[in-house]
Amino acid sequence: MFHADVHLVSPKGRARIWLLKVTAAAFTMLGTAFAAGDAEAEIRELTMRYAESYSERDATAVAEMFTEDALFVAPDGTRLDGREEIEAMFRIHFDSGSLPLSMTVLETVVLGDTAYALTTYAALDDDGDPLVEGYGLAIWVRVDGTWMWHRKVANVVVPEVDEAGSGCAPSTRHRADVVTVAACS
Repeated sequence: MFHADVHLVSPKGRARIWLLKVTAAAFTMLGTAFAAGDAEAEIRELTMRYAESYSERDATAVAEMFTEDALFVAPDGTRLDGREEIEAMFRIHFDSGSLPLSMTVLETVVLGDTAYALTTYAALDDDGDPLVEGYGLAIWVRVDGTWMWHRKVANVVVPEVDEAGSGCAPSTRHRADVVTVAACS
């Protein structure tokens, strides 16, 4: 195997080698940043597609966004293992009358073929106002070039209890009529 002795390279040649290494490292980091940016955009788009499928009450389309061995913890704390259980739960949920959904991605961090995303969601009334709000934290994995949920936890924002402890008092994030729906039933 041929090995070049760096000491035989002139100072000007060493500077060129250093410049090439720095340039290669910069392009590598830049390419990684662009790839992460593309992944973040794709995850945002898929999150919006999920909200659309949810609003259309399409349990199959919702479930197809999860890996076969996904874990989903629903807002009520129910643990669902695997795409089949997830689809069955959404089918029951949709058949019982779900509301349209709005989602916002707050943060996405991409680490190669894995990412996590923090989202907010709101179930909307007929006027488009939020009735129930919550947060979601998901671990995404890239499967055959497609980002899918592998682990997802959703929760409901619970309104504050009034000072007397006798019921619910609206928090700054909820309308008074939402409190009854969200936590006072």
